[in-house]
Amino acid sequence: MKPDNTFEAAFTVPNYHQQLSASRPVQVYTYIFDTDFKKQRAGKTIEPKVQCGKLHRFGNITTLMPHNHEHHEIALITAGAAQHRTTTGSHAIRRGSVLAVAPNDVHSFDAISNLQMINCTYLTSYLFYDVREILSVPGLAQLFFHNTIFSETSRSHIPEWHLDENAMAQCLYELKAIADERSRDDVSAVLVRRTLEKLMLLLHRAYVHAAGTETIEVKEEVKTALEVIEESIAQEKQFDVSKLARELGFTRDYFARIFRQATGRTPTDYYQHRRVEQACSLLLDANNTATDVAHALGYYDSAHFCKLFKRYRGMSPHTFQRRYGESQGSHPKTTDLK
Repeated sequence: MKPDNTFEAAFTVPNYHQQLSASRPVQVYTYIFDTDFKKQRAGKTIEPKVQCGKLHRFGNITTLMPHNHEHHEIALITAGAAQHRTTTGSHAIRRGSVLAVAPNDVHSFDAISNLQMINCTYLTSYLFYDVREILSVPGLAQLFFHNTIFSETSRSHIPEWHLDENAMAQCLYELKAIADERSRDDVSAVLVRRTLEKLMLLLHRAYVHAAGTETIEVKEEVKTALEVIEESIAQEKQFDVSKLARELGFTRDYFARIFRQATGRTPTDYYQHRRVEQACSLLLDANNTATDVAHALGYYDSAHFCKLFKRYRGMSPHTFQRRYGESQGSHPKTTDLK
């Protein structure tokens, strides 16, 4: 289906609205859209079927305007119903429906009827250190790390699928585990990360089962290129597009074309994009200065690094760190890349 380019976001949900930061890179909330006006007039409210994390309740709302997010979001519908609208059309959602929403994806909810959902939001800068592990599971990147690897222009729809009751019970268990761990005074960032990774793998398995396919495969030559780029970043080496194209037996132009078809970016643009993503991971630790990060990632100087960072993130490294970073030991250090 051809995307509706006239379907635009009326507002953007920022990361700070979800309280996402270095110490809170994953959040779980329960939302209830109470449309039983008769009960509301009688002073009664709908109780959540399942609650994970803090409860947010909205009354007298049957439509949620088109919007997008700065963050990634997984939404699991636990009760009620609605029409989920995206640029490719409108689809009915109900208990067991799952939505995997990436930054800049525009969507809305219409005909809301006592809708209840659990939302898991997360910063990929916290999770995403090495593309190779994620690409080892076909389709995982497209579902949960879309804008981190692929350009926002290379996905034409928001993935939607349905869980059976067994899969739903498994996923609810992991969501509750994340919420419970997040509420502890001695919260383990590693445990939260590993539980979220398990949740993603369970959801991915259900998606594959529902779709009857291993989802979108990345061509082997493109996967090789992605791995070479990761190694170049880790080893502080410049990425040579022409050299890699020759090693793969392609002309530079042909290689650039198939790479862009797969990722939505040129090889050079992707290389710079990934360096900035790695920088974001390092900047989550406020002990890492912009100069430290620039040096660790092999930039010519901090001014060049800051210029590229602002081009890809829309803000300076200092602003990013002030907004999301904290001084603690649960994030990668600049020495981790050596």
